[in-house]
Amino acid sequence: MRQQDLDTMPTQTAGLTTSGRPTLKNLTKRDRILWWLTAMGSNIVATLKEGFATAPGIEAIDLAVLTRLPDTQRLGFVAYGRWTRHAIESTPWREPDDALRFLDIGQDLACSVTTTASGDFSSTLKPLDTTRVPGLQDLTVAAIRLWLHP
Repeated sequence: MRQQDLDTMPTQTAGLTTSGRPTLKNLTKRDRILWWLTAMGSNIVATLKEGFATAPGIEAIDLAVLTRLPDTQRLGFVAYGRWTRHAIESTPWREPDDALRFLDIGQDLACSVTTTASGDFSSTLKPLDTTRVPGLQDLTVAAIRLWLHP
């Protein structure tokens, strides 16, 4: 799956001044990452639901997420894992924050956005090690080639 680049996410959000007037406030790096991670989780869940709906005989989907990394502007994988039909269908998906449940229900999951010791999400995106999963490095090379020469 190709995820929207972090650099395309807004840097400001609506807010209120101390006197109650509408304003735009700057997002912290951590808030932007959380917004991006929530969007990615939502896209992962939608992709998985679509996959299970179109292939009723399969019980699990392996999924890898590719995006352009802010530091290098190169494509890299930022999440991968396996999700079962049962896990996706038995999880409630009602609130926007529910999209982050993809982190809890995936198997063999790796995500470049990690939780810090204080329980917050990290504020940087780093590429995942693609050698851990057979074929993932080849998929990276193919995706980059396709991206450069459509």
